[in-house]
Amino acid sequence: MGTPPSYAQAVDLIRSSGFFLRLARKTQVYTPRDNPHTRMRMTHTIDVLSFAQRLILRLPLPCIRDLDGALAHSGLRGPCASDSDGEADLAEQLHLVSAIALGHDLGHTPFGHAGEEALRSAAPDIGFKHNWQSVRILERVESSRCDYSMDRRLGMEVAWEVLDGIVNHTRRPDCSTQVTPLYLRDSPANQRRALESSGIAATAAGLAVAVADEVAQRVGDVSDGLRQEAIARDDLPEMPPAVRDVLERLRRWESATNAPTRQTHHVARKAEARNREYVLRVELQAALTGHYAEAVGDHWRRNTADVAETALQAQRASTATAYRTRFRQLLGDAADLDRRLETMVKERVHRHPDVIQANRLGGRVVGELAVACLREPSLALDWYFSRYEADRAAGSCEARYHLIDHVAALTDDHALSQHHKLLGTNFD
Repeated sequence: MGTPPSYAQAVDLIRSSGFFLRLARKTQVYTPRDNPHTRMRMTHTIDVLSFAQRLILRLPLPCIRDLDGALAHSGLRGPCASDSDGEADLAEQLHLVSAIALGHDLGHTPFGHAGEEALRSAAPDIGFKHNWQSVRILERVESSRCDYSMDRRLGMEVAWEVLDGIVNHTRRPDCSTQVTPLYLRDSPANQRRALESSGIAATAAGLAVAVADEVAQRVGDVSDGLRQEAIARDDLPEMPPAVRDVLERLRRWESATNAPTRQTHHVARKAEARNREYVLRVELQAALTGHYAEAVGDHWRRNTADVAETALQAQRASTATAYRTRFRQLLGDAADLDRRLETMVKERVHRHPDVIQANRLGGRVVGELAVACLREPSLALDWYFSRYEADRAAGSCEARYHLIDHVAALTDDHALSQHHKLLGTNFD
């Protein structure tokens, strides 16, 4: 596109960010204490990136241009609005989708959504939301490491389309309960950009990341549920042919290795069983992801106008349930499978005793740390405390938000160690 700041620059800035690197040590669903091979927030981010790129590559540029035109608001000119050649347009699309995917969860707290809910409860006036926190990190936190006495609050200069895709990657809560995050209530920069959490991004790349986020959650939860034995193969709903083929090949393999005529030491049998389950998870994940990609890509390519209208109807939805119903229609032929998988995951994984216990622990740790820092700001790391002091001296209502920034930025392990150091609790 040629106009600064570029999407490629945003990708480089986000990848080198300390907030991005810390995602490797933040919980997705299962904590690493349960199993070191389960997904963390970083793994999920990579899954989202991979699927979103795969989806964009399945769409012809005219289709992407049509979606950009239908979704655009606030006078936005998307990356395909120029008259540049097709290769340049595709490169811009891939850079844009990569920047949104890599940055979409930068603002997540330790211990996943349990930590996010705990921060909201500890400071309800601040209105913490991880999607807006990701934007705040890019605009206010990560690149403002400069002399505050000069009042130079320099953000990352990330393109509007990237910020819009990040803030709208997640489904919104009921409209009647929405709270505008504190730092946005007096924010000329965001007023100028007209950023809004409408639930639908203004570009095809942003919409692709939102869909990829849902797909990555679903497939990842199934894979982790199988690994943790929260889901058995018999629990899986009716699957598409490619997935059924994986399951059938595994059953034949299992029958052959468990045949009575086969004389194998019990240790070797256990190793074979573990190997089978590993192959199941790998191939099942690949087959499921491939099914979603084919179904969504074909649906968007054949029904571009309907996809745009469905997205806009979701944007106008007045409740979370109505939004969810409309959003799932964007999955095309995979919508029914997604509904069945979501039901199974909620029952078998999200309500699993290990997950519930970990959520309670994480929520308690994050909530108590937030309350302690808000009560005694000097407990925050020096970098955040200095910004708190500067804003407090200037009479800014945003001062307390720096303390929430401190807690939200912690990794799981760091949050536990800080909790033990400050409050004397040992959870081992």
